[in-house]
Formats: sequence, structure tokens, C-alpha cells
Amino acid sequence: MTSRQQKILAEHVHTLFSCSIQEAAKKKPITDLFPKEEGETSGEENIGLSGAELSKMVWCQLSEMRLSQLICKYKPVGGRSAGNMEKIQVSMNKIYDNEPEPNKMFIQASDQKKFTATKAARDAGKRRVVRSYSPSYTVRPSVEDIERKLNQWFNMGFLRKMHAENEAKEKIAKDKKEGEMKNTGENKAEKMNM
Repeated sequence: MTSRQQKILAEHVHTLFSCSIQEAAKKKPITDLFPKEEGETSGEENIGLSGAELSKMVWCQLSEMRLSQLICKYKPVGGRSAGNMEKIQVSMNKIYDNEPEPNKMFIQASDQKKFTATKAARDAGKRRVVRSYSPSYTVRPSVEDIERKLNQWFNMGFLRKMHAENEAKEKIAKDKKEGEMKNTGENKAEKMNM
């Protein structure tokens, strides 16, 4: 990659991270910034999936919106990341009627009325059983597929490292504060005994 291409790429990445999600979605994909060199292939040609398998793994905008929603709800870094990744995977494959009303956009049109009716009955206290619905998007990702997608969007290794460092700093600060409070309490007790 030439220095000019590196500069263009850096500017494009900075723009993507500094604008809203809606604006970023309208931008040209990073992979399309530079023309392919002769003999270069796209990654899709080398992944070894048949057409049917590949169509199951195509992330449409709706599936990406659902994933974005779920990574906000279940943080994929930190101490609970493995359990949260499993929750994300389950929630990518099923939409439950105890979720917020706007989530019906992820459900097939034929099930949206059932979703709304069941949700209304639950809100009225009539129905307690949670029903699940298949999403309208075709991708049904595994935890590994979700991890790959997150690595496309973010540098997950760096995020995990930063999260671990922040947790360590918070623990040190908490221990220091508890130590100071303990010392302050002992000093007060000594003064009262005098």
C-alpha cells in the first residue's frame, strides 16, 4: 500500500468513526476504496463455501442492525464476554416477544401481528409464556461467525486488552479508596479513645 493510499485509508476510517451510524452506512466500503490489483481475489472466492452456505452467511443491513443492538445490550468484552457472546448468538437466531416493540422489524411480516398481539396480552398481564419468532434475515450465525463480524468492525483484541487494563485500574483505585477509608476509621477510633 502506498503512502497516499494509507493516508486516504486513515482519513476514511477517521470519518467513519466520527460520524453517525446512518452516515457511515452511506459511505463507500473500505474494501472498495482502492481498485483490485491484477490477480487479486476477493476474500469470498477463497472461503470454500458453496452458494447455499454462502447465502446463509450474508449479513444484510437488518442482521447487522440486530447485531449492533445486541452488542449494546450484551457487552462482548470483559469478564462475562463468553456468556454474553452466547446470548448474542441465541438472540440473533430468535426474536422473543418480551423484547421491545420496535424489534418486530426483525421478524417476518407474517409473524409481526402475532408478536404485537402476544406482547399486548403480556403487557395486560394475560399471557406469561414467552414466544420466539424466526428473524426475517437469512444469516443464522454461530458464536465464531459473530466474532468474525465483530473483528471486521472493531479491533476486538485491542478492545479486550483495553478493557482488562481499565478493570485493573478500577480495582487498584477501589482497593486504595477502601484502604484510605479503613485508615480514616481507625484514626477516628483512636481519637475517641484518647
